[in-house]
Amino acid sequence: MTVTITWTGPEGDGEWTGSVPVVIGREGDLEISDPQLSRRHAELSEASGVLTLTDLNSANGTFVGDARIESESLDSSGRFRLGHVSFIAAPLAPEAASVETVRVDPNATVRIAAQPVVAARPHIVVAWRNVENGATGEARVRPPAAIGSRDDAEIQLEDGRVSRRHATVHLQAGAGDFAIVVQDEGSSNGTYRSGETERIDRVDLGASGEIEIRPYVLRLSLEGVAAEPDGGSERAQPVVADEVAPPSLTPPPESSPEQTVPPSLRSPAPEARASGDEGDPREETSFDEEASIVFDEEPLIIARDFPPPLFDAPTVSVDAITRDGRPILEADYVAVGGGLGSFVWVDMLRIGGVARGQIAVLGLEEKPHSRYERLCIQSQIPDHERLRSDSGSCPDCIWGWPGYAVREAWKETFKGDLTTAGRAVWKIFNEPTFATTYTPRSGDVFASIDVEAERIGWDEMRYPARVRAIRKTDDGRYAIAYTVPTNDPNRERYALARYVHVAVGYPGIRLLPDLQTYRQETGDTKRVVNAYEEHEQVYQKLARDGGTVVLRGWGIVASRIIQTLWELRRDKKVKINVLHLTRSIVARGNSYRGARRETANNWEFQPFNWPKACWGGDLRFLLEESGTAERAELLKAWGGTTTADREDWRDMVVQGLDEGWYQIREGVVDHVEPTADGKVRTVVVGQKTIRDEAQLDADFILDCTGLVSTIDSHPLLRDLVEHHGLGRNVQGRLDVAPDFEIRGMRNTASGARGERSGGRMYAAGVATLGGPYAPVDSFLGLQYSAQRSIDALERLRAPRLRHLNSTRSFGQWVRWARGQSPDGRRSPSTPSPRRARPRQHA
Repeated sequence: MTVTITWTGPEGDGEWTGSVPVVIGREGDLEISDPQLSRRHAELSEASGVLTLTDLNSANGTFVGDARIESESLDSSGRFRLGHVSFIAAPLAPEAASVETVRVDPNATVRIAAQPVVAARPHIVVAWRNVENGATGEARVRPPAAIGSRDDAEIQLEDGRVSRRHATVHLQAGAGDFAIVVQDEGSSNGTYRSGETERIDRVDLGASGEIEIRPYVLRLSLEGVAAEPDGGSERAQPVVADEVAPPSLTPPPESSPEQTVPPSLRSPAPEARASGDEGDPREETSFDEEASIVFDEEPLIIARDFPPPLFDAPTVSVDAITRDGRPILEADYVAVGGGLGSFVWVDMLRIGGVARGQIAVLGLEEKPHSRYERLCIQSQIPDHERLRSDSGSCPDCIWGWPGYAVREAWKETFKGDLTTAGRAVWKIFNEPTFATTYTPRSGDVFASIDVEAERIGWDEMRYPARVRAIRKTDDGRYAIAYTVPTNDPNRERYALARYVHVAVGYPGIRLLPDLQTYRQETGDTKRVVNAYEEHEQVYQKLARDGGTVVLRGWGIVASRIIQTLWELRRDKKVKINVLHLTRSIVARGNSYRGARRETANNWEFQPFNWPKACWGGDLRFLLEESGTAERAELLKAWGGTTTADREDWRDMVVQGLDEGWYQIREGVVDHVEPTADGKVRTVVVGQKTIRDEAQLDADFILDCTGLVSTIDSHPLLRDLVEHHGLGRNVQGRLDVAPDFEIRGMRNTASGARGERSGGRMYAAGVATLGGPYAPVDSFLGLQYSAQRSIDALERLRAPRLRHLNSTRSFGQWVRWARGQSPDGRRSPSTPSPRRARPRQHA
């Protein structure tokens, strides 16, 4: 019997036609590269004209309806499920004696010219218009299709307000019909239904409809279906066709755009402050990792019974997890977070000899720098601006050579820009005495990370996931409960690993107490904003009409905001005033052992967040060897709010003070209130003997005091500490050893299978601030913590991890320089015949 099998899953859709019996699996006759399928998952066979499905001892089960089966005959619908992939098997009818043309039913077999085929999925016609300049365009795409500003987007919209991957167009199949579905991919400026003001995450347009990705209006319609004047709420009916292309026998792609998940806000820039200079907020605003927006209360997006009660026990039984029936992913190494902290750890594992199939990365971002990049853009650091990092802090290169300054000089020389090339060389040879410290362009950093991610096979190790809880198991490993951002009924899953690395970044933005109160009472989130939120409307309004801005905070983000406002004054010829609020004037900078930070006009200057000796000099050794009380004092002396010592920033402040458009105001905020004329009033009380009151009326208030860094604000970290009774460091965060192992999380269960001392769990990033290392949320800090944990794993003789001696290190650097994968087997641009994935375990 010849059958056509179609399937739908997170890894993409596909279609296959052939004879039964057929084995379905990751290495079966019908090969489907989905991590939840076993190598030989199930067999479809035929007896007396009836299709029979037989499970081949798969890890994640074979289902007909809602029942897990061992062997079962399929009914006329031909529907079944393997893991979380849904299938339809349809026998092809015998050849007809005459030519026949029929209406296509997508759930049935059709006969055309005596050739049995299956109905093709229709294309989508997309027409768009820029309402500002009148530019138009049209494309015929096959879903899923990406909308964005990137060159590789199927629907490319050229405007700075369009995110690189803004949205994705899907085709959703129903019972005999199709519908267009648009999914926003965590864009900065949002996706809207035409004529509506509320952003959408996902919208079902039916057969046709309009959306807005401002300044564009896009009309989408199924090919061959007339668009409804009102946007078309009805689904598409099958199209009558005289000819239908025969089904494709090409195996499904290894990665589909439908696998892309709504991005979360990424890890903050290295300059992001862990604490502000105006006190802790009374309430905090968290990041919704699945919707990429800022929200005040975490939405209930999963069932309350997950993780299930078995996760309430101090140690979880692997047998109990298996009996629970949810899909299980098994790997030797699991990185939780999926951001830059995970990236540098995985990069070192790969360079150390670990295969891609041994590693799983659980996170929601498509790229490791996505959250970080988004925060950079929103805090006024576009691709051409420079980060607060030095030339040798290279997340893409553990050797730090060539650094970003050398790469920039080389690139600019070949472009003919000898001035920029010479400036980069001058800085690295003369900083900081005769030149300001070199810092790389953010776009160069992100591009280099993309290249390294491709080289090590990042996409093949990444699983879209939001981790809910981590528990020790009774066999010396760790069980990780996570959810997948899909509507699949099996979106709740487990992962098992012996070595786990946790790097989840900052849990949310911080709003000062008075500003949080104002927003809660008035609902005004447009005039009072945090600098890390999307707030482009502020600059658009100021560029058009001018106005007054009250600035809160004195770190590097405040410097970026002032630069943006200064450029608007210069380029748009508008009057913009800045009232910069401080509790008290800073007369002298922080000091330590006779060294004192320079100050000017209430700004305190330092090239980086911490003194440079904290990264690898004597201050690093001092902090690691210090006791609890001494460590707290050292962090207090070395920390504090600073900005980079840039000559242009100093000149802008001096110019503003001289011309009067920039003013420094001293006092404590009493409250913030709206005014009758549509402005925002800040009531300030002086701290002198006479407590005079001042009212500062402005068009906008920008809070530049940083991000939330407490582990209690992160659900996963809070659960980890509370459930396992973990200790805390001097700043109330995760207590880690010098090798960044989380104290209290070592798993020495008696069931450990021979590895030294069972499982290990490590942490990185701001969650460890207050421990043995100060600059934990910097590029080099993430690499340092990863290096210490990798060294510890080498001593444990972790699977396939080899010591990087001088010979092996040089060999790996040569592969890095040539763009070869760490295993040297294949260039990352060479297609892989089969994706190496972590083992599936039940």
